[in-house]
This record gives sequence, C-alpha cells and structure tokens, in this order.
Amino acid sequence: MSKEVVASTQVTNLPATLQRLVSVLITDQTLTNLPTIEIHDREARYDGVLDYGDWTFIIENKPSIKDVWTAQLNPARSSIPDPVNIEIIPQCACLTWGEILQRLGNLDQNQLLSSPGRIMLGDFLDMVDEEYSSLAPFRTFALCKNDRDRLLKRCRLVITNIAKQVHLAVGDRRSRFPYLHYPGGIVEEIDLAPETITQDTRDWALKINIWPGDTAKQARAFYDKVDPGALLSLRDAGWDIKPNLHFAYMSTHLIWSFAEISIERYFDIWKNKIHNYGQLKLEHDTIPTLVQSLSKLGLIGLAEINELETRFAQTARNHINVIPGLHMAYLITRQSALNWENNGTLESNIIVIMNQGMGPWGAKPHPN
Repeated sequence: MSKEVVASTQVTNLPATLQRLVSVLITDQTLTNLPTIEIHDREARYDGVLDYGDWTFIIENKPSIKDVWTAQLNPARSSIPDPVNIEIIPQCACLTWGEILQRLGNLDQNQLLSSPGRIMLGDFLDMVDEEYSSLAPFRTFALCKNDRDRLLKRCRLVITNIAKQVHLAVGDRRSRFPYLHYPGGIVEEIDLAPETITQDTRDWALKINIWPGDTAKQARAFYDKVDPGALLSLRDAGWDIKPNLHFAYMSTHLIWSFAEISIERYFDIWKNKIHNYGQLKLEHDTIPTLVQSLSKLGLIGLAEINELETRFAQTARNHINVIPGLHMAYLITRQSALNWENNGTLESNIIVIMNQGMGPWGAKPHPN
C-alpha cells in the first residue's frame, strides 16, 4: 500500500487508479450482520474517500446506527472507472466513533500531536459535542484537558454509566452536578463533580459528594443507624467529613450554618439528642429561644442569627425545619482518575469509594 494518501469528501466518482476497494462504515455502535460488499446499481455520493493508489477506502458516516442503510455501503457502478478490473473486498469494515475519539485522545495524551494538532483536535471535539452530543466526544478525562465544562460532561457520562450498573436513576438539578438518585434512604443524592485544585485550573480532581441527613426524616434515620466510630474513621481513608446544619421551610433549604465546630462535637450533639431537631412551630419566642440554644452550643454564629431573624422571625412563615446533616467528600486526584480510566477500573473504583462512604450506616449504592 502506498504511504501517500489523497483524501476527498462528498464525491461522486472514485479515483481512476482504483485497484482494490474497501468499504468502511463509521457509526455510534458496531453493526452486526454486515452485508457482503458488491457493486450496486445506485447513485452515490461518498462521505469520504481515501486513495492510497493501489488501495481505495470508501467511507459512509452515520452518527446514529438507526440511520444506516446497508445498500449505501456498496460502491456505485456509475462511480467506478473500470468495474471489471477491480477487486472488491467483500467484508465491510465497521468503526465506531467511540473508538476513533478514544484513539485521537491517545495521540494527544501520548504527546504525539503538535501544538496546532492539539488545537485542531480540541476544535473538532467541540464541534462533535455541539452537533452530535450523543457521541459523547469527551468520553475520557484525558480528552477534557483542564476545561471545566468538558470535565463536567465527562462526570455526567461516568455517573450515567454507574447508574446503569447499580440500577439507580440519574438526577440533574439546575446549578448542581449530576447525581445518583438513591430514593428512600438516609442519602438520596451522591454526585461526582470536577474540583479545581489550583486557581489556574492546571490541576483538577474528581469530588464524590454525599449528604447524609439532608432532611429531618433522613437525619433521624441517620443518627439512629450510623456507627459513630466507623463514620469518623473514614477520615483516615481520605474522606472529609463536615457539619451541614441547615434550616428549611417546607422542602426549601434557606440557611446553612458555617460556624466553626468540630465534627466530633457536632455529631455528639445530634446523636445523643443534646439539642432537638426537625420541625418547630413558629411562635413569638421560637426564634429567640432557638438562637440562644444553638449559639450556646457553638452551632451558629452572627451571620446565621441575622438570617434566622430575617427569613423566619420577620416573615409569615409558620414553622422552621432544623436539619443536622453532614457533608462527606472524597477527592480522586487527576492522575488516579487518568490511571483508572486507562486500565478500565474508573467506574468500579468509584463504586467502591461510594460503598465505603455509605458503609457506616449499612447502605450501599451497589445492591448485593
């Protein structure tokens, strides 16, 4: 095969030097039962033609396998200069866009592209994402580079794939990251988000977020079932565990406390019922009494006191929900994410980490 190639798109005639012909289908899935390739009496416009002199490849591009018409994979008689003296390879080659995008990403990751080549690849991936988002061009974190929007799209794809494996739905809320929806449990949302490590975004990590006890009902179940020692020991395994005290009206969270209090003290207050939580009916002295007791325990500061006055005491709201939740976070370094992706263990490792985080109260996103 000649090393020089002439590439053409949207052409109706094949090269005069045609000797051997291979038909190639590019689509989003591997097509089973590929037809035997033969000369066909039809009018043709080829999406692509690669002419190597002694070998010629005709390319049919269908972003969706649903749009494939197998007759289009055959060369048209009218486009062949000499139909008698050519060899038609009967086997059709089928490539998926996933394979192609992966290999393009490998070229970049292995530093086999020049600077202009990397720019062209980035522009091409942006075009694919805009015009054919179903092909998920940013299917590896390596392809996403340091672009936050691309990283978020990749996180969405990872969460979607995990959801299929663990038989859960994917939730998506405005201004929030895609999450696993775990209905009826102590935790209803587990999300995966890109996290910027440096201000210039040259380094990033993946952050798994879990919010146990995010409603009063969930909090009651959480403090009833959780193993305190097992929960706090997760910090030795890389988990960051922080208070997430917040105040809500009906199902709307309105105020979050950012008071400095140790997680041990915070947990002890709610686990041992040193302070009540849940729904409180608002009467003339409810907020002053609540402010006094929470302040004494170090659970709120001046900012939260002012907000409680503004959002509850000075309104017509008839109740307040005190919700003593937690926020648990685990960071996966950029290099770990790339390594796991390369060896095919990214999603399984994330599931293991999620299981670890939910273990102290006996729950898992992966049903066994």
